Amino acid sequence: MRELTAAKPHLSKPSSGADADLVPAPEQWAAVVSAFGSRLSIVTGGPGTGKTATIRLICAAAAEQDAKIMLVAPTGRAARRMAESTGHEASTIHSALGWVPGQGPTIDELETDLLIVDETSMANLELLVTLLRAVGKKTHVVLVGDADQLAPVGAGKPFAELVQSAVVPSARLSHIFRQAAGSMIVRGAHAVRHGEIPSFKPEHGLTRDLYLIERDDPGAGLDEVVSLVNERLPRHYGLDPFADIQVFAPVYKGALGIDALNARLREALNPDGRPLHGGRLRIGDKLMLSGRNLHELGLMNGTLLRLLDEDDEHLLVAAEQMVIALPEDEAPRLQLAYACSIHKGQGIELPIAIVIAHPAAGARFLRREMLYTAMTRARTATVIIGSRSVVRTAAATPDTSRRHSRLQARLGA
Repeated sequence: MRELTAAKPHLSKPSSGADADLVPAPEQWAAVVSAFGSRLSIVTGGPGTGKTATIRLICAAAAEQDAKIMLVAPTGRAARRMAESTGHEASTIHSALGWVPGQGPTIDELETDLLIVDETSMANLELLVTLLRAVGKKTHVVLVGDADQLAPVGAGKPFAELVQSAVVPSARLSHIFRQAAGSMIVRGAHAVRHGEIPSFKPEHGLTRDLYLIERDDPGAGLDEVVSLVNERLPRHYGLDPFADIQVFAPVYKGALGIDALNARLREALNPDGRPLHGGRLRIGDKLMLSGRNLHELGLMNGTLLRLLDEDDEHLLVAAEQMVIALPEDEAPRLQLAYACSIHKGQGIELPIAIVIAHPAAGARFLRREMLYTAMTRARTATVIIGSRSVVRTAAATPDTSRRHSRLQARLGA
């Protein structure tokens, strides 16, 4: 393995592309130095603060030293985004570890000089510990993520606890770069991070990509969601209502809960789909794999699917531009996903996010981290349906539930 050094790379300013206006902030250079000066380091920050650009800088510094680079992320979707944004190959953590269902990892040591983990906030304690156990004695590890997002599905919230402990060298990115600073989503998300209600008022020089539609009556709110998903947003933005729009709500029950949303959206988007499994599923349904990871098929808990057909033993589903034959006995783990919980959707990134913030949708369960995470799922526009007061209360209410991993205690924090 190569011995990496902490020298800054000699990088020229990009002449075009997404980073053409980027002058690296001091904390980004600090992240580069920490990546090579410490065996374990952290890069954290909110949207628009240059986490992806920092990964590219670290990769460029490693390339100057002819170092072997490995990029991983908790989900296939995140790994693909990482590969597209860096130009380097990336894989899921499970794939990198040679994970075999029912057996666990089959690779004892990852052969690389530099390991960068993106979206680390989505990794639970067991997954992160398993990955770090496979790190070689000279490998440098950089954990990248947003510590203000929801805690992962599963035990612990190791990334946030590592950041809070201050035991690991951490670069906290706070400068919002010019390209992102014009987004109302980005500005609104940072307001929520600080416990403040986001601004929904359009301003000169800002891209109007964050909206609040207030509807007191739950029935009117439900009608609004159906109209937006089925007609208005696809027509306005030229998008696919199945693949490009996702509705998020805090709870399943209630007049504007996930169950009610799924029932109405299915009737609007897929009224004539051929019923399967007693009518619980229909051909053409938008579905989500729930409560199970199928590593051998590349499907993770929370993966969005489209049901295409069935044969004697399989359900044919479309998942992230792939067609997969899903064993018939996995059907009970498929649930409607025209709308989904914010927890299940934390790995989703797509053009449009519709967020329900209404008293008839478990408003008391909507907390700062949930609102922040849901708002930042969208690349093009976020539309919040409900009440300004619910949004204000959610932004002001942090999630105080504890994850009893004892990680901070073990770190001596």
